[in-house]
Amino acid sequence: MSVLSAPLFGSALNAHTHVLVAEPDRVLANLVCGVLRRHGAKVVEIVDTAALDEEIQALGADLLIANVGLALGEKGDLLDRAHQLDPDVPVMVLVPGRKEGLVAAISALKNGAFDFLEAPIRNPDELGARAERALEGRRLRLEVRRAEAELRIANQELSRVSQTDELTGLLSRRHFLERLVEEIERAHRYGRAIGLLLIDVDIVVRYSGQQK
Repeated sequence: MSVLSAPLFGSALNAHTHVLVAEPDRVLANLVCGVLRRHGAKVVEIVDTAALDEEIQALGADLLIANVGLALGEKGDLLDRAHQLDPDVPVMVLVPGRKEGLVAAISALKNGAFDFLEAPIRNPDELGARAERALEGRRLRLEVRRAEAELRIANQELSRVSQTDELTGLLSRRHFLERLVEEIERAHRYGRAIGLLLIDVDIVVRYSGQQK
């Protein structure tokens, strides 16, 4: 069985995966697109680099594979533009397999590229494996973002609960004392007087009884 005829990679390359490919070399572009399509990914070729923004916004690209000249600004600025639209989208650059290609690859990595691959591609499995790794890295970053957002919400709720009286919805005694200390310190710092108004609310007992 040909290495190009059956899925050899993990589950990240599937029908829900959107990959953008920007490579002016038609032979290389066809090889890259063919490998990814044979393994389930939805691939869109970026022939006109001006269409990159529209494609990323429309499809929500999971991976961008681009010629290093297009990625770094020699013939375009796809790397920066992709990350402005989606900071989490991984970018793989295709570089010539020569010394100058290695220099360009290092420059791309310094500017935010996830990985690079030397052309011509002699082993399609390597392309698939690196695409899988890039997609897995994106998945992990998105999971971390979601977990951080959930943690922020949980902390906000914990702060609200700790500062609020459950019965009345008013700020709690603990919060009152914390703010009292802050205001006393502020008054001392600026040499100002501080006033404290105490109000005895008789209906609190009645209110409490109604809430039980």
